[in-house]
Amino acid sequence: EDRAAQDAALAQLRHPPHTATVTQRVRTSTGWRWIAWQDRAFVDDDGVIVEIQRVGRDVSDLAEREEHLREEHRSLQTATSLAQIGRWDLDHEHDRLIWSDGIYELFGVDRARFTPSFDAFLAAVHPDDRDFVRTAYRTAVESRQPYDIEHRIVRPDGDVRWLREVCEIDYAPDGAPLRSVGVVQDVTFRKT
Repeated sequence: EDRAAQDAALAQLRHPPHTATVTQRVRTSTGWRWIAWQDRAFVDDDGVIVEIQRVGRDVSDLAEREEHLREEHRSLQTATSLAQIGRWDLDHEHDRLIWSDGIYELFGVDRARFTPSFDAFLAAVHPDDRDFVRTAYRTAVESRQPYDIEHRIVRPDGDVRWLREVCEIDYAPDGAPLRSVGVVQDVTFRKT
């Protein structure tokens, strides 16, 4: 199965700048190892490859760590989905809000069609809870204290859900908020 990557790298060597990188498994006396190859082809005046130099580096430990991280990520996604939990991260300096897949699910919106922002979040909050949520967040920022609140949202299909939201805020040395990180859980089952 690594042959396709090797063939693609060799094909790449035929075109300027005549370099390629490929990572593949190699069988050694101690078992299979992952090697990252840096290849460079030397061509004659007619563009025909006359020599290939390869430098390989054993990246097996890195490959194993990456696979472990992928497994942890899959496990975390499963756990958050089962627990109906999502995570958000607000970068105050760049005014950028990032939602995990779980929050898109909780809010019933499609990642491809929805851009998270604080205003978009507030628009989803139940009208009777908006002032409470806005004030709770503002108070948390000003008091430099985390918050733990429960509020409702109205999903695009009209379904009303109760959410528990916990947030912590990181500050710059001058006291300006840098980053807010929060976790949201659907607690509708406790309220109905």
